[in-house]
Amino acid sequence: AAFAADGAGVIAHENVRKRLAAGTVNGLTGNKTPPVSEQALPGKTYGKATTLNLRGRKAQLRHIPRAHTDGDTFVWFADANVIATGDIVSVGARYPNIDFANGGSISGMIAGVDTYIKLANEGTKIVPGHGPLLKKSDLVEYRDMLVMARDRMAKLVAEGKSESEAIEARPFADLDAKIGVNEQGSRNFIRVVYNSLKRK
Repeated sequence: AAFAADGAGVIAHENVRKRLAAGTVNGLTGNKTPPVSEQALPGKTYGKATTLNLRGRKAQLRHIPRAHTDGDTFVWFADANVIATGDIVSVGARYPNIDFANGGSISGMIAGVDTYIKLANEGTKIVPGHGPLLKKSDLVEYRDMLVMARDRMAKLVAEGKSESEAIEARPFADLDAKIGVNEQGSRNFIRVVYNSLKRK
């Protein structure tokens, strides 16, 4: 609403507008976010892709289905060799959030990173949702982590483990240590990956 009041054009995927208008529920906490005001809704939406012309540069907005949420947008500046990934990529001492209650999934996260890897070359500047600037090789390493997490959790789900049993199994303990996440961050990632796979 503040950006719109300043005259900015607010553009988002069509699912973002729907969820903002309806309100959402946090899958981990149960906390509810009420619907936003009309002024806070995107003024323009798109489905699969759209392109903006910005001061002689083209910004390609593309949708990745069911990844961080069901409304993710990444921006590809082909003429500048820059990809802004949104929260599908979050690095540093954190795991990415997978909003499984609002259309997110671990498989969609991996598919999104695959898309970025195909677009990128060794000179591409990759701007993550959280964390420092990345290179293509960093994306490959990040994807490997997501695939490992998915496969380990899929095994627990196939064995019929409950969410609490999955947490007790600590399937990502080595990843926790490598990334440097705290106990709460570790539990949350177990829960979001577990629920993502259970809800498919």
